[in-house]
Amino acid sequence: MREFFRGWRRKVGCVALVLACGFATGWMRSYEYDWFEISGVRISSCNGSFGPSRIAETKQGPWVIPKHEIVVPIPYWAPTISLTLLSAYLILWKPRQRMGSDHA
Repeated sequence: MREFFRGWRRKVGCVALVLACGFATGWMRSYEYDWFEISGVRISSCNGSFGPSRIAETKQGPWVIPKHEIVVPIPYWAPTISLTLLSAYLILWKPRQRMGSDHA
């Protein structure tokens, strides 16, 4: 097993695969409104997209109703598919055999 993870490519490929799984999980959860906050920036997730959000207040009669709007929506499929393809390339790619010094 150690032989399989020799070098940096397969290690990075495994990290990319874990990230792709995380985005796929977020994609499945995004059909219900969800959000989290990192360093004062709110990241919202809804309708298959995620991105930074802001609060837009709307008035309905005497009430002010806050509504979270995603400013720059990023579809979940974009990072999920990109990271999956990258991880497949890095994990499955076989390095070339180096020629010995006597073949030079």
